[in-house]
Amino acid sequence: MLLYLLKVNVLILLFTASYWLLLRHGKLLQLNRMILALSILLAFLLPVLPLHSFLEESVPEPVRALTARATNALPEVDPMVTTSPLENTESSPVEPSVTVLPNRAWQLSVWVFLGGVALLFFMLLRQFIHIFRLILYSSNTRVDGLTLVHTDEDIPPFSFFRFLVINPTKYDEEELQRIIVHEKVHINQHHYLDILLGEILRVLLWYNPFAWFLNGLLKMNLEYIADRRVLSAGIDRKGYQFQLLRMGVRGQSLRLTTPLNYSPIKMRIAMMNTKKTSLLSAFRYLLLFPVLLLSLVVISPAQAQKTQIIVGQGSANANAHTSITINKGGSGAASNSVSMSVNRSNSVSSTNTSAGRDIYFVILPTTKEKTLMDVQETLAERGITVEYQKVKYKNGRLASISVSVKKGDFFGIHVYDELDTRLVFYDLEVVDQAIGFQAGTPTGFSSKQRKIIDGLSGLYIQRSDGRVSIRGTATID
Repeated sequence: MLLYLLKVNVLILLFTASYWLLLRHGKLLQLNRMILALSILLAFLLPVLPLHSFLEESVPEPVRALTARATNALPEVDPMVTTSPLENTESSPVEPSVTVLPNRAWQLSVWVFLGGVALLFFMLLRQFIHIFRLILYSSNTRVDGLTLVHTDEDIPPFSFFRFLVINPTKYDEEELQRIIVHEKVHINQHHYLDILLGEILRVLLWYNPFAWFLNGLLKMNLEYIADRRVLSAGIDRKGYQFQLLRMGVRGQSLRLTTPLNYSPIKMRIAMMNTKKTSLLSAFRYLLLFPVLLLSLVVISPAQAQKTQIIVGQGSANANAHTSITINKGGSGAASNSVSMSVNRSNSVSSTNTSAGRDIYFVILPTTKEKTLMDVQETLAERGITVEYQKVKYKNGRLASISVSVKKGDFFGIHVYDELDTRLVFYDLEVVDQAIGFQAGTPTGFSSKQRKIIDGLSGLYIQRSDGRVSIRGTATID
């Protein structure tokens, strides 16, 4: 979650800065509106989209090399591993557990974040209620397809959905006509959707000044659109601009609305008086494509996400033995993986032979989902619990998987975000022995065992009487 929010905030910063530098004076206002709305949506969507394969195939290596520095500049979230002490009591065994627990600083930051979101959401809700009360308890009339709400409050005129709220006693007939033309643009083009999107951004990222700034840019562009349509409707330019200046000193507007007096008035008047878009200005829009490409590379994970693990208590009268391996990217078999095994015994074997039985469980990128389910069911009958999470197939191949295996007092968790090798589980029925695991063919095995593992995808069980059971596929000489 922390990494996701970090990426969202980086994208908001990048999109806001790009718009400010390139497009804030652009005259393609409807295109600007679409770009601003997409900037907010993409900031929240891009971090959760599977972009790694796309970037590997579509982005040239020199571009990825140049932007790798920006990716590496992001702070890392290091794993925190804590082993709870064991209690030497005669009480019944306590089942081991793996729980993700935040430290106090993280917990406090979460509460501050949620508190800010709750406060701004409450303030937004109050504005909703205030607007609905104005509409509900004021008289209204239908004018040119919109509902004109007459209020006695001394507030600037504004539109909200299909309602135009105004105090008609404050304006003469000509001024009223200008206001109606202006607000009708907001209503007919559904500008309230942009306003709601911007306010959601402000509530969720209240701590990010660029989120507030982007919300302001979005609202300003909507006013540019309405101003242009007013002038194109034949309204006198000077009279309209003088009216904006007079109304600019009146009461504060509501955040959820599109008020006619949205400031800064000076920028709106300057936009009305500028000429049409030049060829050079239009060329700036093409620069957004490199910005989008840069954003994809920056937020694409260059290494596996970090994991927080806290190992729970072991049972009474047992010595806890914990072995944890955390791989943070790179290449090879152990790339993008987190593995943890926990046992409460002092002996560890490198091979798997128990009472004449050999049992191996092998997962490959080619292993089918049905095979995984069959193995899970077969091992459950033998008192071994296997659970899968984050199982993702791509182009018919197993791309990522998280496997947890529990046998009596022993359990292991193995997470592979990018599966590119075999995962081998052994010692599954050895009494008082931790579950064996190896990425790749385990060392220390006999040549016969290695041949079995190299040709297996699924579960292999050889009983003491020589009979063999297979769940999945196996190629055995």
